[in-house]
Amino acid sequence: MRPPPKMERFVNASRLILSTAQAEAEPHQHTQITVLHILVAMTIADKTDAYFTLSDFDIVTAKVRPYMLAKCKHLINESDDYRFDLSANTKKMLELAVDEARRRGHQVIAPGHMLLGIIRIEDAIAQDFLAHFDLQAKDLRKRIEYYFDQHDPNYFAPQPERVEENENSGCLAAVRRLFGRL
Repeated sequence: MRPPPKMERFVNASRLILSTAQAEAEPHQHTQITVLHILVAMTIADKTDAYFTLSDFDIVTAKVRPYMLAKCKHLINESDDYRFDLSANTKKMLELAVDEARRRGHQVIAPGHMLLGIIRIEDAIAQDFLAHFDLQAKDLRKRIEYYFDQHDPNYFAPQPERVEENENSGCLAAVRRLFGRL
């Protein structure tokens, strides 16, 4: 079976995380959506493998949001011409998430794949996050693998449902543009 088109490979929960990350950035007028916005969104979008993994390590919204706000102060745009895009590390995370799914033979990208992408990023933001919350990448990876093993195999098959959002603007549009180049 052929994998679905690029954007359709994101399960609804992954799309919800991307939309929630955008919703986290907008009120603060952040010019980019970083992996920290994605992590906040992962702590909000419950009932996902990423949510359960982070919760198991006591990584919750009340802790991650203030951390994100402190680290993203430099992203504030106070002009009337406000717009944003995905940061370079978020683009890299999405590429690594696709790679994580591919390595496992999964046809879709679940939130757990996105979290694995974050812990694989070798940049200061992701590494600072892990250090700040005293997390080890290998421990997170092991826990995500545990949750992957709990899923019905059909979870990693293409999903016909779609998030009822405008995917031609904002974060989801930026992801669509990114995957148009992959």
